[in-house]
Amino acid sequence: MARPRNTESDALILAAAAEALLQDGYDGLVVDEIARSVGVAKTTVYRRWPTKNHLVVSVVAGWQGVVDVPNTGDEADDIANDLTTIAGGMCHVLDPAPIRRLVAELAAARMRDDDLGSAVDRLWSDRRAATAAVLERGIAGGALRRDLDPEVVTDELAGAVYYRVLITGGSLDDAYARALVRTVLAGAR
Repeated sequence: MARPRNTESDALILAAAAEALLQDGYDGLVVDEIARSVGVAKTTVYRRWPTKNHLVVSVVAGWQGVVDVPNTGDEADDIANDLTTIAGGMCHVLDPAPIRRLVAELAAARMRDDDLGSAVDRLWSDRRAATAAVLERGIAGGALRRDLDPEVVTDELAGAVYYRVLITGGSLDDAYARALVRTVLAGAR
């Protein structure tokens, strides 16, 4: 019979991995060093996260938080508020300089590693699904154009944020999230 997972060890491993990612970046994260710093065997880490990629994705998932977009019944306001919540959440997660560097490293690494690419896709799938659900609700309720493609609009929102993260280094504050959503919705109505 397998021993139960030690949630305290899990939390320590994730905290150590987060610190290493912020300090040394994706390429600098070494699972053996994480295990040693926490005082566990590396097999303990690999039992929970089979690859470095799985560990990194778990750390980033913890930074993301949960996407919560309640439906209040006021379609026009809900769409703007919900999309601003989603975009603002992305901005807050991705804004700190160490995170921006990590995103650039992950983007490069995912091009070389299919396993990491799949893990990153899964990481953002909840946020993409929440965005698509908001847009589909708006289309069904008549607040957004019927010919609107939720996948394209989701890419517009995420693409603008990632452009700032990877290319311009521009601010990712609440004002930017609101302006981005306002601009995207102007074309969606």
